Amino acid sequence: MELGKTAAGQGTKVKRATLDHRGATEPREGYASPRVITPEGAVTARRFERDVLCVADGLKDVGVDAGDRVMVKGENSYAYCVALFALMHLNTSVVLVDNQQTPEETENLAARSAVRWRLLGEPQHRKISDGHTIAYEGFIRTCGSRSVPGSFSLARWREREDAAILWTSGSTGQPKGVVKSGRAIVDNAVCTGDATGYKPDDVLMPLLPFSHQYGFSVLLTWWVARCSLVIAPYKLIGRVVRHIATDGVTVVDATPATYHSLVGYLRKKPETVARLSGVRMWCVGGAPLSSRIEHDFYRVLHRQLLDGYGLTELGNVAVSSPQNPVSCGPPLKGVEVCVVDEDGHRLPADRVGEIWVSSPGLMEGYLVEDGAILPQEQGWYPTEDLGYLDSAGNLHVIGRKQAVHRMGYTLYPASLERQVELCGCTAKVVGIDDDRRGALLFFFVEDPEERGVRYWKDKIHRRLAPYERPNVILTMDKLPLNRNGKVDSIRLKEMAVDHAKVSTGEEGA
Repeated sequence: MELGKTAAGQGTKVKRATLDHRGATEPREGYASPRVITPEGAVTARRFERDVLCVADGLKDVGVDAGDRVMVKGENSYAYCVALFALMHLNTSVVLVDNQQTPEETENLAARSAVRWRLLGEPQHRKISDGHTIAYEGFIRTCGSRSVPGSFSLARWREREDAAILWTSGSTGQPKGVVKSGRAIVDNAVCTGDATGYKPDDVLMPLLPFSHQYGFSVLLTWWVARCSLVIAPYKLIGRVVRHIATDGVTVVDATPATYHSLVGYLRKKPETVARLSGVRMWCVGGAPLSSRIEHDFYRVLHRQLLDGYGLTELGNVAVSSPQNPVSCGPPLKGVEVCVVDEDGHRLPADRVGEIWVSSPGLMEGYLVEDGAILPQEQGWYPTEDLGYLDSAGNLHVIGRKQAVHRMGYTLYPASLERQVELCGCTAKVVGIDDDRRGALLFFFVEDPEERGVRYWKDKIHRRLAPYERPNVILTMDKLPLNRNGKVDSIRLKEMAVDHAKVSTGEEGA
């Protein structure tokens, strides 16, 4: 059989069992040995490791060497994971980029990263043809007949200073290249697995792009926890539900936007809810969790979403668990969190301020234009996020700091958004500079039931103080999202600026 192909992928219909590459039958139910499960079938973790070693050997033959900086771009797939782990085994500096980027954006990041090689999936490799660009799906198929001794190891990659380069979401500006050491990444994955309590018989299903911090973290945590992994088409909710039911999924990780879509699907097909009862942990991250999504999810599934907090620059910072499901939970082992006021003074429990973090997962620094690293000062890292620690040490995150000065008051859009949630809606607040009043406040309100501006204006005004009230309320069926599933703050800012140009700024006041 070809490397990476299962019997199911070759046309053999398999029920409740899969055939590995040596023809041994393995029951799909009640089987605790780690597996990698895809829409085409399943392979053992041992076979995955052998595939990784074969591809690493093939890459070495064509000239990829330790220390090379290598870009990887493609959809979540078995082949993507094999290519990524092969590069880590070879001790390369891995540059992860979003698969939805245009070729021009990708080339810009390649230049900024000073990459030597590109490993691209379909159809990305067709855009570029040179001696240092490899179409990894086809390349992997050519490596299937190799016999490579040894075992997969992250030991050398863990000691690498520039082990991985990830990119911030760019939700508020141009993406920044974040350089992480292998030690920061691997050790953070170990601490995350310990905090969440993953077990060998768990089956993880990350509904996240593996090219970003959250998804990449789940991949590494899966490997160090030695449990099973489901690689699913995470944007197709119907297929996600089928995978959960048939593949014995026990842990799901997704963004709030994905859970919003899942709730909508289950409301239309309530008979499918019972099929999801095997999931013991529904984990959420990547963006602030609104109380509306949290409550809607509980009403439909009667389960609590387990929130967490992390940044590309820091890795995972805090996670909640079934044993402690309070907000984002306590900081991971070895991570310290404090909350400070505008002058940098520590605040007591339950006082809102800026979140600062001291973590061994801190980045080495940001990339500069020639691919070099601008070193990050070690110590406390100001996150520019608002939140607080409760008396039990659990972290509660409100959102981005981004102060707006208005009518003599300092306001935080994230704090206003949380207050508006109590009106029964999801909203984003954007401030636009105004010479007379300091700032105009635009409230973008999700209004799928089309209740209209007047309805929300009445509810919001009753909730907020006069100096907090919006100048403009704009309703829409759904807030725009960027590639990471986060609300597209740049797009909303553009909409607010465009609206301000053609209005007096008093609409909705």
